[in-house]
Amino acid sequence: SSAASDVYKRQVHGQYQKNYNNLQARGSNAFKLDFDSTKIGQLTEAEGYLCSKTLKPLSNPADSVRCPYDHSTYERSEAGKLCSTCEMCKIGEETVGLVLRE
Repeated sequence: SSAASDVYKRQVHGQYQKNYNNLQARGSNAFKLDFDSTKIGQLTEAEGYLCSKTLKPLSNPADSVRCPYDHSTYERSEAGKLCSTCEMCKIGEETVGLVLRE
């Protein structure tokens, strides 16, 4: 039984490795991030946030707004718009629990 388990693990590992290699070969920089990677390690959590819509650093992280469902972070100007991550909630709304409406 442990021999069968070892064979299965090798097969699964091989499949994951194949998928990983395919993704690496086709990788691209489809999204241009306006982010200074030389500051990694020096940033506090608030300073490291990107706007989930524009993918740019937040101009004022303390004044950002979040999606009440998935906590994606946005610039204040995005408040009241539909969250681009979950596409279910209005950005910046305060909720007590999840409320779904049609």
